[in-house]
Amino acid sequence: MMPVATMLSNCNAHATDDHLRENSHRTAVPYGLVQISKRMRHPPPDWDVMHWAGRTQGMRIAVVNGQDHRGSSYHMGRILADKLAADEDITELFLPHDLPHFCRGCYTCLEDETRCPYWDEKKTILDAMEEADLLIFTSPNYCLAPSGAMKSFLDMMFDYWVVHRPKGWMFGKRAVVLCTSAGASCRKAMRPIRDSLFFWGVPYIRTYGLAVQAAGWNNVSARKKEEIERTLTRLASKLSCDRPPRIGIGTRLVFSVMRGMHAAGKDSSPAEGRYWEEQGWLGKGRPWKTV
Repeated sequence: MMPVATMLSNCNAHATDDHLRENSHRTAVPYGLVQISKRMRHPPPDWDVMHWAGRTQGMRIAVVNGQDHRGSSYHMGRILADKLAADEDITELFLPHDLPHFCRGCYTCLEDETRCPYWDEKKTILDAMEEADLLIFTSPNYCLAPSGAMKSFLDMMFDYWVVHRPKGWMFGKRAVVLCTSAGASCRKAMRPIRDSLFFWGVPYIRTYGLAVQAAGWNNVSARKKEEIERTLTRLASKLSCDRPPRIGIGTRLVFSVMRGMHAAGKDSSPAEGRYWEEQGWLGKGRPWKTV
């Protein structure tokens, strides 16, 4: 029988039906209710000017990098960010530098998030994410998984999953997950990041992974860099933040199930039930109506 978390995550088809490709030949939707494959068309040279120049004026971006060194994944994130925002509107965070810890599994965050032993560093990243219109997560592919630093960060954010105490502002965010590898598919490396974003409540998620056949950005071929430039230009054209993202059926379903659980008193801690009550979500209130 399919696990409940997997079943619910797979319902978020709208947030993945436009996934970008992992190679130069096809576009694939690896998750969701519908599987779609199609050949991409290259945008015209003046795509920037015709389609998105000026439309994203004032966009603020938070980039969470899963490695301290500025490798291929970092450069992909920076290329995308530079297409959408001015340098002063881009906040870059590096793991593990900005959060050099592992989750202890002490569960104190379920009672009070500020009791996390690493709250100060965690709050710095949370504040940057809250202030941003667009979240960009980058990670290299390490053994078919995201970097250990990125995984540790995701572990320490578990208390913001919808099943616990989600942040209402997450339901108004757009997010992009970017990944590079030396040769293997990036799909498994991006999946844990995408899943966390979904269960935080982020309704609009795009992923792009590419095998660059190089150990560092300086060794990536000109052909690969041109491919990255074309794909990220196309992606940038779809990331206008002029209006809130659409809340899809998957997000609504997960929220509804968790709302019923909390209404029945099946909380991980009494603090969770109080939190949901204070937010008004046990009644007719919904987080996406206030973002």
